[in-house]
Amino acid sequence: MYILVAGINYRNVPVQVREYFAMCGDDLSRGYTFLSEKTNSGIAGSVILTTCNRTEIYAAASDIKPGLEALKSFFYNISPLTEAEIGPYVYHYTCDNAMLHLFRVASGLDSMIIGEGQILTQIKEAYRFAVHYQATDSILNTLFHKAMYVGKKARSDTDIDAYPTSVSHAAVDFAMSELGELEHKDILVIGAGEMSSMTVRCLFQHGAKNVTVANRTYEKARQLVDETGARAIGFDILPWELPRADLVICCTGANFHIMTYAVYEPVLSNLPKGKMMIIDISVPRNIDPEIGRIPGVSLNDIINCAMW
Repeated sequence: MYILVAGINYRNVPVQVREYFAMCGDDLSRGYTFLSEKTNSGIAGSVILTTCNRTEIYAAASDIKPGLEALKSFFYNISPLTEAEIGPYVYHYTCDNAMLHLFRVASGLDSMIIGEGQILTQIKEAYRFAVHYQATDSILNTLFHKAMYVGKKARSDTDIDAYPTSVSHAAVDFAMSELGELEHKDILVIGAGEMSSMTVRCLFQHGAKNVTVANRTYEKARQLVDETGARAIGFDILPWELPRADLVICCTGANFHIMTYAVYEPVLSNLPKGKMMIIDISVPRNIDPEIGRIPGVSLNDIINCAMW
């Protein structure tokens, strides 16, 4: 058996392309079904790793060439892009190089923000989903357990995570570089998942006092603010609350634009404070890029934060 990996990541794929390959729930189910139907590929097991910065498929296969062809065809079939459009972006590794790549990913060495700790949790989740879909085999089971061990050891034996490193921290640092101190800023965080929770905590750690969390499900927002001391609102009053914000950070798991230009242009066209900074760290992006055209609105995405 050979270990293979094919993928795309932040290094050479712009966010507007990468967002086509963000996967969760039913997408993962369809992905594993697609791979299982490649009966001539020699693939005995697979694990799909999908994060805001990468989508990769790890596989154990009896033959390298048909195995890689099956992995590449996965990318050609899960987006509206043509093979010619996506083909140049897809990288692949085999055998020792494939294992080394996974160990680098698990250790945070291949992350957009070096040393970020969230990737290890994401690898654990990817492996858990693969087991749930009965997609792994004994070789991948051993490989992923080893990768998780390597990721933990890298953090315990080195200083790679000596400083807070996550997209949420990068977003807050980027906001402070543009806005200055956050103590007197009105801040709105859209979303109430894990990344939003990290963002809210980071905002308070950096001196923010006025933080509101907006979520489609009010009760979920309420749970988060009970833990942090922020304020919760539902999406139903977002159009009224939004214009007051100095800073908006959006980080939801939605796979569509939750703020469209057509709906929110009238809302943001006359800002009480004259300007607003929006940071969309979701992939796929949740804020319509056209909103950045509205006078007074500075719209930034995950790339702006990471390159700051």
